[in-house]
Amino acid sequence: SFGSTGSNQLMPAGRLVANLLDPAPVDGYGDYRASYIGEGERLALGTNIASLGGATNGAGSFDIFALGFDLFGNLGPWTYQGEFDTVRKNQTSGAGSDSRTSGWYLQTGYVLPFEVPFAGSNLKLEPTLRYQQLEPDSEVANDRSTWTSVGMNAYLKGHNLKLQMDFTMKDEQGVELANNTFMVQVQFDF
Repeated sequence: SFGSTGSNQLMPAGRLVANLLDPAPVDGYGDYRASYIGEGERLALGTNIASLGGATNGAGSFDIFALGFDLFGNLGPWTYQGEFDTVRKNQTSGAGSDSRTSGWYLQTGYVLPFEVPFAGSNLKLEPTLRYQQLEPDSEVANDRSTWTSVGMNAYLKGHNLKLQMDFTMKDEQGVELANNTFMVQVQFDF
């Protein structure tokens, strides 16, 4: 953990993505429009990078460098997505040590081939599955967290009105916590 961190330095960051199979429209995709809800073919490959020098906290100063890679695709009713990110902290002065944080996830979804009547409309349903790991510090033993999520998206009006639900089973190395979660989200976009 970087604790309460500050810096008076500029933090350059960037992201580059190649949209294959179905190139992005001129004005791009909205962040929440990740899938075509069971239609089309899409493949997006991306990378991101960021760097911050002269960060400080109560223990001293350090530099931060982050790098990530991601993939998103859909092939008809199937969606698939994955990402790997790593952050390197290099201690430059004071107490503390170098560290590396890394995490990754894989997820998939499948839009069912039928619609469900609901309030004068038809719902499209998408069961989902996600597996992810976080290694907060590669120098610390037994601190990895692994989460497995099972969910369902219900598209009432496409991405403009949808309900998302998931149950996440959380497994921590070392001290096990009773912290499984059930989450419900509603998205309304106008």
